Amino acid sequence: MRKTNQDSNPKQETVGSKGKQEKEGNSKGRAHVRKDRQEVQHKRNNFKTRKEQLQNELQSYMYSQSSRLSSVSRNLIFGMLGTIWVMTYSKGNMTIPNPYLFFALLTSMLFMVVDVVHYFWDSISYHRQQYKLDKYKTNEEIDNIHEKQMDKINKRSHNFLLGKTFVLFLAALLFIRGILELIPSICELVSG
Repeated sequence: MRKTNQDSNPKQETVGSKGKQEKEGNSKGRAHVRKDRQEVQHKRNNFKTRKEQLQNELQSYMYSQSSRLSSVSRNLIFGMLGTIWVMTYSKGNMTIPNPYLFFALLTSMLFMVVDVVHYFWDSISYHRQQYKLDKYKTNEEIDNIHEKQMDKINKRSHNFLLGKTFVLFLAALLFIRGILELIPSICELVSG
């Protein structure tokens, strides 16, 4: 009887099957590593996409709220200016009865000036950035140059918003104090 290859060298079969098992194990391991890398990359892409969506959502919400705040602030300032005008202008003369109303008038006008400067400066800055977009050739330039400039503009705009809110509160406090000072003289005028 002739011995076959398998019969003659049983070690070779064992070594061969171990090699096959190791190769299969390595290929399974590599596939597992590739799968893990793909999952990590997928998670990174999902995270990046989700982060960008949230940033856009928050930025939209911020613009909406700051626009409303500015609109309401302007209306309050116009209301204070109108009230001061009605209360202090009579018979062709303007007489401001107390210093609180006078300073409320000045701070209200300051608010209007800061408001105009704020929106004028922002408009010019956004306009410049729009034209600079044509100069960028790569995503890196957009990320490193354009986005940094937009962050500066947004921070400056936010600081203007805080400043205007402070001036609004100051004007409102002065206005309320001035009105409270007028109440006794109005009561005397009405009763006397």
